[in-house]
Amino acid sequence: MDILYFAWPLWVSNILLNSLGVYKFWDQRLDFNIQFFDGKELLGRSTTLGGLVVSILFACFAFYFFPEHHLLFIKALSGFCGHILFSFIKRRLDIKPGSYILGISHVDYIILFSLIYLALGNTDYGILISTYIITVIATPFVTKLFFRLGLRQHRL
Repeated sequence: MDILYFAWPLWVSNILLNSLGVYKFWDQRLDFNIQFFDGKELLGRSTTLGGLVVSILFACFAFYFFPEHHLLFIKALSGFCGHILFSFIKRRLDIKPGSYILGISHVDYIILFSLIYLALGNTDYGILISTYIITVIATPFVTKLFFRLGLRQHRL
């Protein structure tokens, strides 16, 4: 139960962001097609203004209805911020857009929030590791389900 209490804002935030891909009116890229100094895209195509808006709205909604939930606002926003960070890193490493990297793809938000959580002095490593493992295992099934329901453009 502790894992669900800890992870639900992270998972819901990520599910909302991943299901946005089918809605074209959210497609404005967050980087406005600006290239980095190396001539590559600054961020990936799936890092959009719509995702930022949904993340902020979800964070505000979640915090409003569950103000006692420790670090809820940061958890909800870390979904998008993790996506931004790893999108930037993947562009620098010439990883093909849309490529699936086991243990990193679709868990970027867990990795980022775990680093924030540890930096704030929390040391519950068990809950962090369990959340990461459950997310890595569940992601292929959840993304395939969303793809079949028409809520995602790509299977994984």
